Parts: sequence; C-alpha cells; structure tokens
Amino acid sequence: RFGWTDTPVQSLARAEELAQKTLAVDDTDAAAYALLSLVYMTRRQHDEAVAYGEKALALAPNFADVRAMLALPFLYSGRPEVAIDLVKDAMRLSPYYPAWY
Repeated sequence: RFGWTDTPVQSLARAEELAQKTLAVDDTDAAAYALLSLVYMTRRQHDEAVAYGEKALALAPNFADVRAMLALPFLYSGRPEVAIDLVKDAMRLSPYYPAWY
C-alpha cells in the first residue's frame, strides 16, 4: 500500500512513529524534529510544535527547508514575527528556493 493510511489521524500517527524511530537512531536529525513539529502543529498542540521546531533550528540553523517548514508552527502559536523571519532567512539561505516557501 506504499505506506498510505486510511485517515489523516493514522497518517499523523505514522509520521510521528517514523520520526521517533529516526531519532532513536540519530537524535541529532533536524528533519525528524521538524516533522514532529509539523505533526504537533496539525494536532493543534502548538507549545509542543514550537518546542520541536526550536530543537530542529538549534541542530540545523542553516537548513533552509527546515526554517521554511517551521514558520507555520510559529505562526499558528501566535508568533508571526518569528514565522516571517524564518521564511526570510530560508529565502536568504537558499536563493533559488522552491515555490512552497
């Protein structure tokens, strides 16, 4: 089934499971922390989303895609100024940034 699930809830649970497995192998993987941030953001658990986002940023401050991805959790947690700065930084770090930034 190519990893597809039947519901969004199952998809989030699977994403969280895979991120946790990744961190069990390498607890310095910024992308895994960014994924957890997005999972918690989608669940509307904004404090957790921001905490995981801050961990991802601390581990990979120059990873443009992570910076852009983490703008949403900060935006939804009531910190739009941080979200704007993250996207601006991502665009600066990756001048040929993808359209989703």
